[in-house]
Order: sequence, then C-alpha cells, then structure tokens
Amino acid sequence: MLSLKGVSFRGIKRSCTMAHSSCEDWSRALALSGALDEISNGDDGMGIVRYVRGMGLVQEGRTNKALCFFVYQTGRHGPQNGYRLCLVNEGVRPEDAREKLMGEVAQDAAEYVVLNP
Repeated sequence: MLSLKGVSFRGIKRSCTMAHSSCEDWSRALALSGALDEISNGDDGMGIVRYVRGMGLVQEGRTNKALCFFVYQTGRHGPQNGYRLCLVNEGVRPEDAREKLMGEVAQDAAEYVVLNP
C-alpha cells in the first residue's frame, strides 16, 4: 500500500493530476457534499453487500456496471470523521467487495480503493 501525507492508496497508483493537497481537498469536499452514498462498515460489512445488490447492478452474482460510494466507520456518523472512497468496477462479486471494504476506517482517514474482478 502506498501512503502519501496521510492518504492511503490501496491497489492503485496515484492518478490525480492536481497537487496532492488539491486531490485530498477535492475528495474530502466530495465526501462532505452528500453527492455519493455513504455506507457504514458495521454489521460485519453486510451493508456493503446490501447496497451493491440493492442498486440493481448485479447479474449472475457480479456487478454489471461500476459504482462509486463512500464507506465510513460505524459510530462516527459520516465521512467527515474519515472515509474510504470506493470504486467497484464491473465484474466484482458483492461479497468480495464486502471482504475488502469492511475494515476499520481510521479517524480522519482519506482512503481510495478501486476493486477489479
């Protein structure tokens, strides 16, 4: 895992063309805007599975379209206290997304995760 100034990148290379602080500011603004859904990592991550399946984007057990959302730490009430920005690409099993995304989100974390099949 690559870590730059408190921002964690899991499984992807840094791809933002803005200055690092601008990338973090932009993602934090997106997290706080409410433009993307926020999913709690509680209930053993089952909320992630319910969300992915509930979007109607699962056929034959895998996503048939990419989706993007935030995961936040249960008990902290939203991404303003740390978040994991998640891009789940086409072909990912909801259970695999749960397994990779349900871990603890550290206070004030700004994590970025891209899941591929």
